[in-house]
Amino acid sequence: ENWIDVFDISRDMQSEYIESLYWAFSTMTPMGYSRVYAYSNAEKLYAICVQLSGAVVYASVFGTITATINTRDRIEAEHTQRLSLVD
Repeated sequence: ENWIDVFDISRDMQSEYIESLYWAFSTMTPMGYSRVYAYSNAEKLYAICVQLSGAVVYASVFGTITATINTRDRIEAEHTQRLSLVD
C-alpha cells in the first residue's frame, strides 16, 4: 500500500508523467514554484517548454560571456608574452 492507494488517487499514466515532468522542470529552473500553477496537461506542457527554452537561453548567454572572457584573456596572455620577448 502506498500514498496513492491511501488517498485513493486515480489518474492516468500520461497525467502522472506530465505532472512529474512539470515538477522536475519547476525544480530545476530559476522560476521555481510560485503562486501561478499550471492545472491542465496542456498548461503543464506549455510551462515545461517555456521553462526549458528559458534554461537554454540562460545557458547560451552565460556560455557566450564565458567564451568571450576566455578569448580576451588568451589574447592578453599572447600580447604579454610577445612584449616579454621584445625586452
